[in-house]
Order: sequence, then structure tokens, then C-alpha cells
Amino acid sequence: MSPQASPTSPALGMTSRLRSLNAPVGLLLLVFLLFGAVSGLIIWWQSTGGSGTSILLIAVHSYVGLLGLPALLTKLIAGVVAWRRRLARPTRDSGWATNLMTVSLILVVLAQYASGVAMFLNWGAVPGGVLKTVHLWSALVGVPVVSYHLWRFLVRAQATIRHTLASADPSETTAVRRHVLVGGALALVGWGVVRVAGGGASALSHRAPNDFPVTLTSGGADQPDPRTWRLGVDGEVQRPLALSLGDLRAGPVERHRYSLDCVLGWSATRTWGGVPLAYLLEQAGASPELLSVVIRSTTGYEVALLRHQIEDPRTMVVWEVDGVDLTPEHGFPARIMAPDVIGERCLKWVDHVTAVAA
Repeated sequence: MSPQASPTSPALGMTSRLRSLNAPVGLLLLVFLLFGAVSGLIIWWQSTGGSGTSILLIAVHSYVGLLGLPALLTKLIAGVVAWRRRLARPTRDSGWATNLMTVSLILVVLAQYASGVAMFLNWGAVPGGVLKTVHLWSALVGVPVVSYHLWRFLVRAQATIRHTLASADPSETTAVRRHVLVGGALALVGWGVVRVAGGGASALSHRAPNDFPVTLTSGGADQPDPRTWRLGVDGEVQRPLALSLGDLRAGPVERHRYSLDCVLGWSATRTWGGVPLAYLLEQAGASPELLSVVIRSTTGYEVALLRHQIEDPRTMVVWEVDGVDLTPEHGFPARIMAPDVIGERCLKWVDHVTAVAA
């Protein structure tokens, strides 16, 4: 018998392990996807409702996705092996409907992970708004597809486990279980090392006020000309304003120290200098029944801040950090800064503030 056909061949042993991993890893991946869909739906609902999104919730959503990457890669390899096996020996499960749902699952999962990782890594080749749209719609389309596959797994789970335990070599089953556990532990430890090393490197490299990470996860990037830039304040106000950078600098400048917290896991504590947003709304004669403000960037991206956030004197239109001007990539000539608000909502390159009343 040739080495390729030998039952003890390493290649056949690896194929056997991948086949045994296909179902449990697929189930694990579906759990990750379901958890990500639920947490993502809550984040989307909070952001569209105008409420402050929890930093912890977004961090958990991001990290669950990252922890699912090893399962995704393993499932892709194991799935290819299982697919080739089904082509060689078609079964009643290999009908067009099953194949269609499988291909749909692959496409939506790849779209979700590709857009999510691109946003996490701040990949600038595609605007952040496009990535977020792809991420959201692939998740929405993926909900029924993931639910269908999860249902099939649950229906067949008992039979699959019983068949695996009856047919598998006990030593091989133990080895597979050990490999999965070790792989998961290494993924967690590796992620922790990356986080700690990244935080240490950030602390060691802090040499200047503007020396903190640049993220453009929403709305892309812009560099408006400070000479022609204007900040409009309108909506439910008596006196709409159009302020130049000089007009802002002439106002009551305040400086407050707090952290800018990014959903990607980093945090930068600085002293931010600017004019309180509440002062600008007061100058514009904002309605006493003010509920929120919609803040727009020159990129077209918008966020909403609620009344209690607006009334906090530390919520400001800022142009300086630690006593020096912001750099263009950090939002100059003006950005919004507010305490206890995730970095994604601290908009850069602000050019419009619209007051919204009852």
C-alpha cells in the first residue's frame, strides 16, 4: 500500500481531524455570530435612538468578533474538506437548498468579518461609512441564514455527538478536544499580550499632545481649510450662528482634562481646550425645551448628544489639546469632546450643530 493510501498516513490523520472538527467548530462559530448579531443590534438601536452607546458593549462586540476569527479560519478549512467529501459521495443533505444556504452563510460571514476587521484596523482604502454599511447589512441579511444553520445544528446535535463518540478513536477524540482547548487558550493569551504590548508601546511613545492614535472608523477623513471653515448653529434657535475659528477663539475658552476612549481599546487622557457647547447654544438662543443636538462633520457623518451631555460644561467644541492646536487628522479646526462618550461620537471636523426641541 502506498504511503498516500496508508490508514496511518499523517495526511489522512489530519483530514480525519478536520472532518471531526467541522461540526463542533461550525456550532461554535454560529454562537459567536449570534452573540455578535444581538450585541450589534443593541448598539445600532442605541445609536439610532440618540442614546449614548456603552463603551463596554462595543468593546465586547469587537472582541467577540476577534475571538471568533480562529473558529472562522478552522471552519473554512474543515468546511472545504467536508465539501470535497460530499462532492465525492453526495447525500440527501446536498440538495440545492442546502448548498444555497451554505454559500449564503459563507458570503455574509466573510462580508461581516472583512468589514469588521477593516474598521477595527482603521483600513483607509474604503471610507468608514461604506464599511459600516456593509457590516450592518451583511449582519441583517445573515440573521435568517445563521438562524437556519443553528437550527439544523441543534436538530442534529444529539445524533452527531452520539455518532462521533461511537465511531471515533478515544485517543483521537481526546486529542481533538485538547487541540481546541489549547487553541482557544492561546487565542485569549495572544490577544491579552497584544493589548498589553500595545498599551505599553503607546505609553512609551507619548512625546507630544497630539501623539495618540488616529482612527477614522466613521465618516472617512477630511482637512477643511481653517480660513474658510465655519461652524453653523441652527435648528430650534432664535439667532442662527455662523462662526469662524477666530470667533470661537474669542469666546470663553475652558480647559478640562478627561480621557478619549476608543472602542478599539485604547484611551488617551488629555486636557482639551475650547468653548462649551452649552455656551454656543445659549448665544444662538436655543429653545428652553431642548432635547438633543445633532452634530455634523464636514465628512457628512452625524451623531446626536442628549440634553444632559449638552449641559455638561466639559462638553466642548475644541481646537486644542494640552495647550497646542489639534493636528488636522485629530479634527482641526474643531471637534466635539465630551466626557464618558465613546470616541466615535466625539466628531472631528465639526461644521454644524442643530438644536432639536420637543
